[in-house]
Amino acid sequence: MFKSNNQTVTIVTYHYVRNLQHSRFPQIKGLDISDFKNQLAYLESNYTIISMEQLIEAIEQKEKLPENSVLLTFDDGYLDHFQYVFPLLHAKKLSGTFFISTSTTRDRKMLDVNKIHVILATVDNKKTIVEKIFRELNKIRKDFPVKSNEYYYNKLATPGRFDTKDVMFIKRILQKELRDDLRKRIINILFTTYNDTDETALCDE
Repeated sequence: MFKSNNQTVTIVTYHYVRNLQHSRFPQIKGLDISDFKNQLAYLESNYTIISMEQLIEAIEQKEKLPENSVLLTFDDGYLDHFQYVFPLLHAKKLSGTFFISTSTTRDRKMLDVNKIHVILATVDNKKTIVEKIFRELNKIRKDFPVKSNEYYYNKLATPGRFDTKDVMFIKRILQKELRDDLRKRIINILFTTYNDTDETALCDE
């Protein structure tokens, strides 16, 4: 929810929107295209879908927005958005805001968060990933001020709404707990250990 000039806008943010059954990694959580169609129909019936330009004008020029305004945003520039989302919005003459990752599209390097998704989707037994992280921490502990494996697991391994405690531990330690260089180092080791597809090919997908 965003408020400006006494006006309220609902912002709905999407990530993976895809045909889940035919995805290379169906284990990666996402919104199936049929569910997206249903959500879009609901939003059309109950809200006025606005563009980013309308929102900017409302903020900068104090333009009045329609009642029950909603802004649709799509993060990271997935191919799924171009294949499935854009044609639906275009056919209905609706607007969406797409945030494109330049590291993926221009530099052909996957985002760390997407590498983590691939790692989790590739390994069925998440304890295997946890134990590999522990081994990597053991290797770097002599050179860097890294706390004990038990400390990190006790702190971070609490189940989330959709994930087990091991999955939450993996996400939390690789996304925010460790300092950036160590986090990236372990992510890349896990990615090359458990993934046999070229990174550039995955960027293309």
